Amino acid sequence: MNTLSKITKVFMKVMLVPALILFGLITGCAQNKDIVKDKDAFKEAATVIEKTEKKIEELKKLPENDKIVKKMTEDINSAKEALDKGDVSKSLEISKKTEEAADEKLREQEIKRNAMKQLAEAKDLYESAVKSGGEMKCKDIIAAAKTDLDKAGLHMKANEYIDSVRFSLSSMTSSRAVLEMCKVINDVLYTVVKGDCLWNISKKKEVFNDPFMWPLIYKNNMDIIKNPNLIYPKQEFKLQLNPNEEKKKRAKKEAWFGFNIQ
Repeated sequence: MNTLSKITKVFMKVMLVPALILFGLITGCAQNKDIVKDKDAFKEAATVIEKTEKKIEELKKLPENDKIVKKMTEDINSAKEALDKGDVSKSLEISKKTEEAADEKLREQEIKRNAMKQLAEAKDLYESAVKSGGEMKCKDIIAAAKTDLDKAGLHMKANEYIDSVRFSLSSMTSSRAVLEMCKVINDVLYTVVKGDCLWNISKKKEVFNDPFMWPLIYKNNMDIIKNPNLIYPKQEFKLQLNPNEEKKKRAKKEAWFGFNIQ
């Protein structure tokens, strides 16, 4: 072996060791990165599973969710089993899909809750508008409020919550308008029809909703009504709706015990 060959051989041995060490370090770094990446994925899957389980517990509060809750529980258990077996990607896929389904159901539940609240408020406002004399003072507007209220109820039954809210809000707008107008309009006219008597007029829902309020009609129309037991078709009576409590109490006493009729 000549001198050049010997030098080359020694050089190769000397350089081989650092090269192997460097290769090992590079390989080790890559492996460490993979380990860290797997740990992060494992942690993410575990976190998603935990969050989803909490959302499922929230859905359990309503019996109507029993079917979907059962399916979600099965899916999240599958995600947990996959994680236990080390199949992190499968666990993540299942858990994320289940979480999205839970989020969607919770959003739907919140929309429904809001729709029910709006519908209840619309009903209360409508009833207040009716009691204020809306059916006598503002027939068209109160009719529109009732139409929209009925539509809101129908959409609610059909699980069309957004449409239900839309009609509830429309009904409330009409009912509020009636309430404001009823504050301004004091007297309304009632035209007597065949078969009417003061008792029957007074008990009508759109009038006083109480037959014992008939003295209020009589006393407000004494120029027309000569005898409260005798009224005639086509006569027009002025009605002062929404009497105060004092007038109501007095009217009831007069209905029970009578008063002098001149």
